[in-house]
Amino acid sequence: MPAGAILDAMATASRPRVELPASPRRTAVPAPAALVLGACGLLVLALRAPYLQVGLNPDEGGVAFIAQHWHGASGTSLYGNYWLDRPPLLLVLYKIAALGGIPGIRALGAVASLSLVGIAYAIGRQLGGLRVAAPAALIAALLTSSAALAAVGTPAELLASIPAAGSIACLLRARARPRSFWWPAAAGALAVTAVLVKQSFLDAGFAGAVFIVLMLVRTRSWRVPVAYTLGALTPVAAVAAWMALGGVRAADLIYALAGFRVDSLHALQNSHTPLLLRLHTLEYPALFSGMVVLGPLAIVGLWRLRGDAVLRATLLAWFAAGTVGVLAGGSYLPHYLIQLAVPSATGCAVLLARARPQIRWGVLGAATVLVVAIAMGAAVGLIAKPAHAKERAIAAYLHRHARPGDTAYALYARANLAYYDEMPSPFPYAWSLMMRAKPGTRAELGRLLASARAPTWIVQWQPPSQWSLDPTGALRRTLHTRYRKVARVGGHPIWHLR
Repeated sequence: MPAGAILDAMATASRPRVELPASPRRTAVPAPAALVLGACGLLVLALRAPYLQVGLNPDEGGVAFIAQHWHGASGTSLYGNYWLDRPPLLLVLYKIAALGGIPGIRALGAVASLSLVGIAYAIGRQLGGLRVAAPAALIAALLTSSAALAAVGTPAELLASIPAAGSIACLLRARARPRSFWWPAAAGALAVTAVLVKQSFLDAGFAGAVFIVLMLVRTRSWRVPVAYTLGALTPVAAVAAWMALGGVRAADLIYALAGFRVDSLHALQNSHTPLLLRLHTLEYPALFSGMVVLGPLAIVGLWRLRGDAVLRATLLAWFAAGTVGVLAGGSYLPHYLIQLAVPSATGCAVLLARARPQIRWGVLGAATVLVVAIAMGAAVGLIAKPAHAKERAIAAYLHRHARPGDTAYALYARANLAYYDEMPSPFPYAWSLMMRAKPGTRAELGRLLASARAPTWIVQWQPPSQWSLDPTGALRRTLHTRYRKVARVGGHPIWHLR
């Protein structure tokens, strides 16, 4: 008998229609949570195993480098001497993980994926027992370890999804126990925590606001709104304490998390790459991860939830706000779609629970085979062409020729190169969008290269004229005057200070 049929038989002997009960129901036979979660956990580890030693991409390497050099309140920026448009909790997580090097950062991603599988199972269990929980956990395992979504790494979206999805799970418990104080309080705290990992994760907070309004209308009680608000204020108070102890100005943090988003949208709007072409970069990951199908099916599944309009509206608001979070940034990378992984897994699981067991497990089996096949293909490709080989080759050259006290800068940007070459940079901006969007950065770079603090080494990753950042040619002239070209590694010139 197929494994899916065994799970169905253990869960229930009949095929009742999926309803949203007033409170979680106990099945006649205890659900084999350990079996389901164990199998999904093994799948997560198997999908991630080929990538354990894969080098860090620009976002991972840049964040890891800044986290390593962030030592308390000292420095000229929010995080030491380097500027980053990310919340502090992401830096804390990376600082801990980076102690283990690349395997440590990859382990953080694996723990995040395993956590999301467990949360998806918990959400599904409350929505319809094992018939929803098992598919939700399996789909979450496939999406949060998808090579097509770059989820096999450790992107911020994967880490922020944990508190966001956890907040939704707590809302479900708060609905089932309306007199509870701690479940809505935990939901509020987790919703804000998600924003402290990645600022685009406002989805749980928006869903929480919808839930609070509807519950207030239904119960006429302020217990849930007050508990949720107090919970939300807890991480806010923690950040306020960090700012006070570290001397961080509120204006600096607000600009890093929100103001820079406005500047970057303006810069992207004025770029030579139109919006539709930038959106095109999501086509491949959406197609080969299955999100192009799972997303619409999830909306149908959530819409067809029965028995409680509050939760149907809450879960749809969760999915809708997550979609806005993916699309509102202006630039689009595959791992942005991870924000919709658990909402999609939840909605699709609800829809699949209505299907016959043969159809349900046939679809899930086919999806598993597809994801495993793509993962194997990607792993074979990594053997033929190792990831980030150029950055490592350049770093190896610098290690051979650099002297103690030397500094380095990648012009205009290759953030993970700083992680590999292990040299400090006198320039605080490691991403190209910062150069294009943040006011004053171009002039600051020009002054730096002409000063006594100029970096010892410059790796020319892009030409000075890229993105019209050197319209007058002043930076190019400074480069040729103060530096000499000493090598070309991986097609990129390396300059040394004269």
